[in-house]
Order: sequence, then C-alpha cells, then structure tokens
Amino acid sequence: LYFEARNQGKIGMLMVGHVTLNRVESRQYPNTICQVVYQDYQFSWTHLIKDHTPREIESWKQSIRLSKLLLNRTFDRSNGALYYHSKDVNPYWADKLTKVSTVKDHIFYVN
Repeated sequence: LYFEARNQGKIGMLMVGHVTLNRVESRQYPNTICQVVYQDYQFSWTHLIKDHTPREIESWKQSIRLSKLLLNRTFDRSNGALYYHSKDVNPYWADKLTKVSTVKDHIFYVN
C-alpha cells in the first residue's frame, strides 16, 4: 500500500489493497499476498524502486493500519476489482475490461 498508493489517500490505498486480496482469491493469480505483489510486472514499485525503505513515516504507519483492516476483510469498496492503473497511462488491456471506479489518480476495473 505504501509504495503503490500512499499518495492516493485512505480510500485509494484501501482500493489497491482490495485489488491485491481479490487477486489472491482469483484463480487467475497466485494464492498468497506476497506472490501476487511480486508477480512479474504487476505492481510497478517492485521492479522500479531499488530501495524499499519507507521514508514517509506517517504514510508508512497508515499503510500498516489499513493493511490490518484489509486482512480483517473490510467491505470491498473496489466491487471485486482485479486491475487498476494510473490515469497517466493507457494500458492495452484497459479497453477490454469494465471500469468500476476512479479514486484520485487510479482507475479500477473488473473482467
């Protein structure tokens, strides 16, 4: 949550977290959080950022609090979203999916 969505506010962070958990539950993706997060080129920070040391302590603390909420299976605000991207990019797959929500700079989709 910290590296992928700390600038997206609480709702944006929760949405990204729900995408991760939805992928864990989907047959299309690996079945653990770590495997989903570190699957090749699924989350940009895993291959673009070399130093994974959190520098913004309050955002880091918020990430931890929200992660705990997510692990307790809070209401899925993403409506089952499995995909999202920044508004700054236009991935080839976006037109093939159904948009379910936009939160700040991220657009969320289902199959």
